[in-house]
Amino acid sequence: MLKLIINQMKSIVKGVKEKIYLKYHYIKNFKFKIAGSSKDKIVFIVPNRDVTLGGTMSVSTMGDIAQELFPNKDVHLGVINKIQGFTKYSGFQSNFEIINLNIYLKKWIKSSNILFHVCEILIIDFLDYINEHIDKEDIDKIQINILNQNHQMLPSEAEIKKHLGKVKSMTMTLAYHANTGYRACYLKHSPIHVGAMYPKTKHDSLSFEQKENLCIISPDENEYKDRIKQLLEENGIRCFDSWPVPYEKFLELQSRAKWTISFGEGWDGYSSGQFTRGGIGFGVYQSEFSQSYFNEDKLPVFLFKSYEEMHENIVDTIKSLDNKDSFTSLNKHIMDIRLRDSYTNDPIKVKSRWILYYNSIGYICN
Repeated sequence: MLKLIINQMKSIVKGVKEKIYLKYHYIKNFKFKIAGSSKDKIVFIVPNRDVTLGGTMSVSTMGDIAQELFPNKDVHLGVINKIQGFTKYSGFQSNFEIINLNIYLKKWIKSSNILFHVCEILIIDFLDYINEHIDKEDIDKIQINILNQNHQMLPSEAEIKKHLGKVKSMTMTLAYHANTGYRACYLKHSPIHVGAMYPKTKHDSLSFEQKENLCIISPDENEYKDRIKQLLEENGIRCFDSWPVPYEKFLELQSRAKWTISFGEGWDGYSSGQFTRGGIGFGVYQSEFSQSYFNEDKLPVFLFKSYEEMHENIVDTIKSLDNKDSFTSLNKHIMDIRLRDSYTNDPIKVKSRWILYYNSIGYICN
């Protein structure tokens, strides 16, 4: 009985804290007319954590693109949690303050249409949230787009269908062109590949002679990670594995390092990004994250079929590439391929794909 009473008191205290928090921030932000604006809205729903990841950085640049394309709409990044964990990304440059949707949704829905872009890992929670907070007669005022940035994180079609509720249909945009074949009954039309773009930065690529025999180890969890790191260090290759670091620091490390190993998506900001900084990045081939210029049957030397294969061959591969001719030749070859790729994440192409997406849902870009 005592335990039940204590739990009830904790619940009451939590509820009071949430109400105080929301009321305070509503009053604080109302004077900036965030709550009062009657403009239509484009809102990117993000996880309630201040983390520097490819996903969060690309969402921030998606917001920048939306602001550029739709100056007459309000564009925000926001969370759906009642208690907000942060208000600004600290690890990279972002133009957005993070808003709390609980403060604004009821007021917005009276006078605005809202397009929600929702990360795939949050879509179930968001559907439940919308079905709880939006009246049935207002459902036509919202559109929902799933930001499919990691197809492995996308809930199953059956799981999403269970939570659709009052939501009629959704759209989906893709970070990876390899996932354009995905089909689901809840989608209004086939997914549209837009790509992924990160905050604009400038770091010079150093020459082979200027680079250090340093390997950046991505922060992803993997059973082979420690073994491969130890193997590299035993062979005189220094490893960096101290995370998190600010994005600018990461780019500076990539500029100095010869090598990077991705233990995540295989061909991502760690491995492919290393080439853009004048180096060579390694990873394990994964079809759902790959680009069309890679053939699983004939992989380049920096992509392995498994982490076991990487463990067996990474040292010899690095030794074979650790000379100016081989190193610079491979880097130039991959950069040339990337520039010719129609699915590249070049900023101009990413923006043009977003225009195609917005046109597909009836948004006219300025």
